[in-house]
Amino acid sequence: ASTEEEALRGFEKFKEKWELKYPKVVKSWEQELYKLLTFLKYPESVRRVIYTTNLIERTIKEIRKRVKVIGALPSVRAVEKFVYLRVAVLNDRWTNRVVNGFLEAKEELQDMFSRRYS
Repeated sequence: ASTEEEALRGFEKFKEKWELKYPKVVKSWEQELYKLLTFLKYPESVRRVIYTTNLIERTIKEIRKRVKVIGALPSVRAVEKFVYLRVAVLNDRWTNRVVNGFLEAKEELQDMFSRRYS
């Protein structure tokens, strides 16, 4: 959806289709819909940067790839430590990475927040 109105119409269609089968999920989304649609308040160039899941998907892929090599981990604590250390490595690797589209959005973000907090 490119506008809040369009998103609300889409949610109503979603609700009609799934409310009977998943009432708790639909109710939960409906109660928090204003949070789910927050990204629509940002300019288009900013939206593309903040709603992407590419980094999350890449992180999961990296963790799976490393676990496959190891085979099995002996305990839940070992899994937690492994995931923590892998994410720390990825954070270091991605710290200076420029996200596609962010440079275009950076100026708009600075303007938005300077207006909001001045």
